[in-house]
Amino acid sequence: MRMHDVLQIVLNDKVQQIFDQFAASFGIVVIFYSIDGKVLRRGLNYLSPFCSLVQNQLAARKLCIKMDEEMCHRCKQSQNPVSYRCHAGLEEAVTPLYVKGQLTGYAMIGQFRTTDRIDAGILSKGRKHGMENELRNAFEQLPCFGKEQLNSILGLFSTLMDYIVTKELVSLEGERIVGRVLAFIEEYLTEEIHIRDAAQFVGQSVSTVSHRLKRSTGKTFTQLLNEARVQRAEERICQSPECSIQEIAGQVGYGDPFYFSRVYRKFRGITPSHFRDGFIAQEK
Repeated sequence: MRMHDVLQIVLNDKVQQIFDQFAASFGIVVIFYSIDGKVLRRGLNYLSPFCSLVQNQLAARKLCIKMDEEMCHRCKQSQNPVSYRCHAGLEEAVTPLYVKGQLTGYAMIGQFRTTDRIDAGILSKGRKHGMENELRNAFEQLPCFGKEQLNSILGLFSTLMDYIVTKELVSLEGERIVGRVLAFIEEYLTEEIHIRDAAQFVGQSVSTVSHRLKRSTGKTFTQLLNEARVQRAEERICQSPECSIQEIAGQVGYGDPFYFSRVYRKFRGITPSHFRDGFIAQEK
């Protein structure tokens, strides 16, 4: 799988609910990053008052972003979760997110503390800006965990990550597009549909849909559509063998029964009439 095919992870609403509840239970922050460091989803309380002061009032936003990038890189190198103390003295942890053995992004929890002492360097900067008390108050509002409790939180977080991957609640963006196109075909195959309709349905360009389908299935949209129609036709024949081939063709989206017969023969090597005759013979 080439790198540009792992653009991002897609998190469904159930995953968001799980981690919002997790974040709310401990008063912490959960953030999901793509493999190239872009924020995909943010949980509740994305930026604590303390971090807001540090990033916006003390102009340390670039330092925060740089450290996040460094820790994601370290996480990628070790292929394991990484716990660390950020430049502002807060505790954070980042874990790699694998889908089908492929690294697709990272999940990070943070903005909590394990000490009652604010970082000396941050406090010094706060004094220079006349906001020492404001920083102290914001720091004290952050959740504080002991070592054992922190280990339990990190363990639970790791278990939740394993759960969402095992339950396939997270998938690759390309897989999601292909899955939705296939679902579109199944739902509307009896109608006159084209790849542009599928592209509009999934909110992507025609070229993107075409590329994703070909790369994932090795087939074009038309091939997949005809394949689905042939399979549906066989189901109809088995359900109602007394129907004519013309009727069956119309039921699966073919206005021309002769064209349907040519398509069917291309996929199955026999005509639909031969298939029906064989099914009737078996039933007797």
